[in-house]
Amino acid sequence: MNWTTSGQLVAELGENSDSAALDLICPFSDLATDETILGAAEYARVCPRHDGMLGWYIGTYVGYVSDVSLRERSSSGGLGRWLLGALLRGHHVDYCIHVAQCASDEAGGPLFEYRISSTAEEVYKTARSAYYPVHMGAVLREVVQRPGRYVITGVPCFIKAVRLLQRQNELIRERIRFTLGLFCGHLKSRLFAEMLAWQLGVGPDCLRWIEFRDKKASQNAKQKGVVVRGCDGQPPRGPEVVSSLFGAEYGLGFFQYEACDFCDDVAAETADVVVGDAWLPEYIADPRGTSLVIVRHPKIAEILQQGCQSGELALQWIPPERVVDSQAGAFRHRREGLAYRLYLANRARRWYPPKRVTPGWRHLDSIRRRIYRLRIRLREESGQAFQAAKRFGDFAVFRRRMEPLVARYRRLYMPRLLHRFLRRLRRAWHLLPFGTK
Repeated sequence: MNWTTSGQLVAELGENSDSAALDLICPFSDLATDETILGAAEYARVCPRHDGMLGWYIGTYVGYVSDVSLRERSSSGGLGRWLLGALLRGHHVDYCIHVAQCASDEAGGPLFEYRISSTAEEVYKTARSAYYPVHMGAVLREVVQRPGRYVITGVPCFIKAVRLLQRQNELIRERIRFTLGLFCGHLKSRLFAEMLAWQLGVGPDCLRWIEFRDKKASQNAKQKGVVVRGCDGQPPRGPEVVSSLFGAEYGLGFFQYEACDFCDDVAAETADVVVGDAWLPEYIADPRGTSLVIVRHPKIAEILQQGCQSGELALQWIPPERVVDSQAGAFRHRREGLAYRLYLANRARRWYPPKRVTPGWRHLDSIRRRIYRLRIRLREESGQAFQAAKRFGDFAVFRRRMEPLVARYRRLYMPRLLHRFLRRLRRAWHLLPFGTK
């Protein structure tokens, strides 16, 4: 796995690599088994329900941990970290594979990495969001070398890769006992962290540490705070409310991996349990965050029930359609938007991985089609513009290039009646004698 100039981690084949074997493991290859088949193989016998968006499930829940300090340190309501700790404390696993801040202070080095912890306390100390590229290479090699039972966390494509690897490697199948997935909109390159830090006065080459989600600056669950530290020995800068920073809005898709535009799994359909934010009106007002949970593994369901009985969790059932509502934007982009992107790829005669979505465009009106095309431009242009800004040493270069695209994107979300009015106004203007001058 190597870094590109666009701040992404990409796989490169070595001289002795078996590309045919790797194709069976890569979640985006032609030969990879899809999430529907993988999910059915894991859960059809133990899960009584199936949903076209969420996959198989035993139950869907919403809630938070009762430990106030853990909840404040964690993403959403802290339920994911609590569950990892419960698996370790209950001796259901010996080790937890999770993402944590890098200990190294090396210039230009990665800020986050996969790590293996053996105690709940170690897991709780790293309870932070990481909108940053990581890879599983080193920790999976350690799984092979170190006997034990493991739980691994990851976004949907990472968990799918683990499932595909388990099909090819019995040792990995035996040792990785549980998988915890995260709801996912898309993966960011490292330029996203650099963009946020630059606006707080820490240059891209000087960034050493970042907190993407400091809840001290929050008035509600969506109002995340950003804190950064540079290499100048100065104290951390922030927290700064993320909504005040240019390009920080996740839905703009700045610095997104292209592969994410060809993914149809939002709810980590191959994971034993899925956690994420409850982006619903009744929960957003609480700045401490609230977790959504989809349970697929009977043992996980049992542990959560025990947590509720002991008072460690405040958890209640939520209808599955409300879970879909909570992630509605991601599902639209990964289903109706994906169908249109597949249609565009077909028209351009470009390769794309096999998908469970049928290519098409007739299900979208002209405005939605323009929105999806502009999202592709935002993804492509953001990386190029930021690299140009780094060469000139001036963040304004990036902002000047991206602001017109962002403004155009926002105009597409104006109410339809206003669109219609402006369109008629433009037509009337051009009918006037001076309208074309």
